[in-house]
Amino acid sequence: MQKMSHRVRFHDTLVVGYAVAGKPDIALKLFGAMRFHGTDLDPFAYHVLLNALVEQSRFEFVQVVLKQLELRGFESESRGDVVNDHMVGLLVDAHCKKNKFEGAHRLMEDFWGLSRFPLGHTYGIWNRDLVQAGKLDGVMDFLQSKKSTEGYVPEVFRYNVLVFRLLRENRLHDVCHLLVEMMEGRISPDKVTMNAAMCFFCKAGMVDVTLDLYHSRSDFGLSLNNLANNYLINTLCGDGSVDDAYRVLQDSIKLGYFPGRRTSSILADALCRREVG
Repeated sequence: MQKMSHRVRFHDTLVVGYAVAGKPDIALKLFGAMRFHGTDLDPFAYHVLLNALVEQSRFEFVQVVLKQLELRGFESESRGDVVNDHMVGLLVDAHCKKNKFEGAHRLMEDFWGLSRFPLGHTYGIWNRDLVQAGKLDGVMDFLQSKKSTEGYVPEVFRYNVLVFRLLRENRLHDVCHLLVEMMEGRISPDKVTMNAAMCFFCKAGMVDVTLDLYHSRSDFGLSLNNLANNYLINTLCGDGSVDDAYRVLQDSIKLGYFPGRRTSSILADALCRREVG
């Protein structure tokens, strides 16, 4: 028994060595011989072999190796999982980097269908790669689908990255939807994201949305910076909402923010015209 164990570990070492050396074909032949004789790789060797295959875009063989993992039955945690969320995430990421998004999605859904372990890390990788590729509709659809079927909620920094990318694309209604979703889930955007959203909404003339977001700031536990305060006061004055602009000024002064010279002039002029009128 000890001799057999030694032989298996020796073959593990050979498979790992050839895989790391950039010779996955030889590593695959050794792996095939092992399976023919009823022996198997350890989790680390599987991980290295899959990495080598992905690096050389040998995705057809990746599927073969993954099938072997499936047949193996996904060992329990006490024996050391061969496949886990992080490994699936690595494979999904590798597919995406090769612009094989359909294959990545298929792979991810196959593992989800097995219901062996949660895929929160993999979903985060998928969302990030979609955002980086500019596939924003895909991200939005994925989030809605997984939220309804699995209750999946991404990490806050994933939300922030998506909001910023949507802002760059001027998709303000989608930004508004995400911010409301975050608020309902008690998830706070970071200060930079919040202030950037306020500025974009102001520039787009979305006064009602801007005010709603401003009034919700306490729910997020955030305050506006000088730039966002100036944008908001200017926008409200331009819309004729002088009372709201004045209240924003009072709130900002309490927090130590003071409007710039141009904003102060615009607000003072609006107040004077209101009194005269």
